[in-house]
Amino acid sequence: MVVNRLPKMSYAQYRPGWEPEGTMGQGGPEKATVLRTPIGEVSEVEVGRLITRMAESGVREARAAGLLLERIRSGNVTPQTLLREDGRWQPDAPRHAAYAVAVLTLAIQVCDERAEQFLPYCRQVMERPGVEITVE
Repeated sequence: MVVNRLPKMSYAQYRPGWEPEGTMGQGGPEKATVLRTPIGEVSEVEVGRLITRMAESGVREARAAGLLLERIRSGNVTPQTLLREDGRWQPDAPRHAAYAVAVLTLAIQVCDERAEQFLPYCRQVMERPGVEITVE
């Protein structure tokens, strides 16, 4: 039996709320847009490429982080905040910490040195015994 595999395509332009100005690595010509971050402006295209590279990684942890970032990028339902106003984690702390690890890992890749300070703590919270973080 012969199976023809179709190439992976973005159907973003067919989804409600699609904005043609987006340049997060989802196809189309690159545009000179930037994201404002605590370390300054970062190329939106480069961030998109990093997320895609992480999501396609053969390293389990990098792939998991990349897939979480893809959920954020594609507008899927994700946590609005990771911490409560008093500084404690939201309920389901390991899940929220997994998002923090993903974002901090991306921040490190765009040279945010401060992100490295918080990554070990977030990993400890994410890896609490009896918790399995999976991304589909």
